[in-house]
Amino acid sequence: MKQGLFIDRGPFETRVALIERERVVEIHVEPTDQPPVAGAIWRGRVTDLMPELQAAAVDLGQGVTGFLRAADARVLDGSTTDKRVPLKKLLRRGQSVLVQAVRGANAGKQVRLSADIALHGRYVSLYPQREGTEVPKRIGDPDQRASLQEMFAALDSSARLVARPAAARVEPDLVRADATRLIAEWTAIDGLDGPVPDRLRDAPGLLHRALTELAPPAPEAIAVSDRSLSADLHPVATRIAPDLVELVSLAPSGQGLELDQVLDEALAQEVRLPGGGRIIIEATTALTAIDVDSAGARGTPVDHNMRAIPEIAHQIRLRRIGGPVVIDFISMRAGNERKRVEAALRRAFERDPVMVDIGQIDRFSLATLVRGRGEKGLAQQLLVRTSLQHRLRDTAAAARVLRQAAAELDGVGLLPVTLTLSEQLRTVMDADATARASAFLGRPVSFVFEARDIGSFAISRQR
Repeated sequence: MKQGLFIDRGPFETRVALIERERVVEIHVEPTDQPPVAGAIWRGRVTDLMPELQAAAVDLGQGVTGFLRAADARVLDGSTTDKRVPLKKLLRRGQSVLVQAVRGANAGKQVRLSADIALHGRYVSLYPQREGTEVPKRIGDPDQRASLQEMFAALDSSARLVARPAAARVEPDLVRADATRLIAEWTAIDGLDGPVPDRLRDAPGLLHRALTELAPPAPEAIAVSDRSLSADLHPVATRIAPDLVELVSLAPSGQGLELDQVLDEALAQEVRLPGGGRIIIEATTALTAIDVDSAGARGTPVDHNMRAIPEIAHQIRLRRIGGPVVIDFISMRAGNERKRVEAALRRAFERDPVMVDIGQIDRFSLATLVRGRGEKGLAQQLLVRTSLQHRLRDTAAAARVLRQAAAELDGVGLLPVTLTLSEQLRTVMDADATARASAFLGRPVSFVFEARDIGSFAISRQR
């Protein structure tokens, strides 16, 4: 497909691939044993103020603490502009505050919070702490925008309603229903009584996000890996994304394995460029470094750099890299050459849905950009470091082995089988995982373990 989603689900994880221009541009993975955090809403209690950081610690209950910056709490002062509001004017110790997780805890960092709560639908986003309505200029024509503005005003909501790109492609009744649903959801959350701290709303799962936040405005298809997933997805789409219901269809056999290949490329350190050359991507604790290497290819330094830029932008988005990124371009002596490459770099990130701040290329041909942080990057989520190298985490490796086994067993019938796996996977294949694996493979399955590579397996008929 040229544009759409591929969704597959197994015993250990659900995956969503966003496809644009016939290429996978984003991959999102939700492990079965790790419920999502981003998007959850709490009534928390401020336990500490850190003026030096202009931030506060917020107790979320059950031993979980969140980090709330003053910049993410300024809506409490009625401000949604970029002006600085001192922390002491926004928060005080012991204060009860409604907050939403922007990012889960990772790499020793606390849950990142915001008081600017957002509920996202397929056609509308609702911001309860703001006022007014917004229909961005990129949505529809002037008449459509005026019609949407009138519709939002008629809903008489004190929250801010913002039209999303898909709103211009569906009937007004669907947009109105989406806005009404979000308003009702927020009314129910805001009206909850209970202790402080308390979780008021769980984070939306990946299937929900796929249909609301990830699906493009006009996808060709929502391809799914199996009939069970299709059956589960239809009622969800009917409720929150009616325009996508008829697009849900079974994906071609083997597409899950093809996505594994894309993941391998997205986790590799080196990426070969068409026409020669390569880029090398290395992550450190502080930043991500990208080196552009001509690797013997012919052409000028500017030619090599220009050829590398589209792939750099693609890989940063595909790998979900956030924070500072330093790009070491092949040295360019002339200032006009650096300006040309810098302009191309800015154009390459215009389609990125995450905010990217790009600096100038300096006289050493180094470019620095900062990309907004969201969920964990793919490497951080799926890889673990061993003494010599990185490898897939045990659950990710088990998920891949089961996908490969399912492909081998396709059309074999329902005979019981025994899978021989690496000893390293013994701890993840507990009784519950075994039951889920049997359901996934559509037959009774037993497991034995021996010393073998973590990614290898053997299938034998049960006796």
